[in-house]
Amino acid sequence: MYISAQRVASSSPPMTGVNAFLFEHGSGTMWAGPPPGDFMPENNPGRLVRELIEIRPAGNEVHSYLDIVSPDAISRDHLEYILRTVPEQVPNIGLPMSFVTVPVLVRFNLVGYLLPVWYSELNRLRDAALAVFGPGLDVY
Repeated sequence: MYISAQRVASSSPPMTGVNAFLFEHGSGTMWAGPPPGDFMPENNPGRLVRELIEIRPAGNEVHSYLDIVSPDAISRDHLEYILRTVPEQVPNIGLPMSFVTVPVLVRFNLVGYLLPVWYSELNRLRDAALAVFGPGLDVY
């Protein structure tokens, strides 16, 4: 599974908003360590199954993003637990940040003007990611 929540800006008309996308890789996608390269969004984002759109995609500039790579069968509770740990990682890792809480990879970054409000921006992206995830499965 791959979730991407992004603050994007369009130039015409000039607007910003948050878009979120949920991709799935299909049943049987499980791993014991960090996500294998075959499941990284750069190589294989998966099949788009749900999206929440505030700004119509195409030609937008990304100002911040929260990416999550996980087995498809992660439960909402487990995902929420992991996402609650992200704010404590930012001061330790810096930006752009990337960390693994097995079996989930989380990446977060933003442009300079959002640095003073990184915490609220991260929460906004987290909320969008959880909204596009939906109720999830109660698997583990």
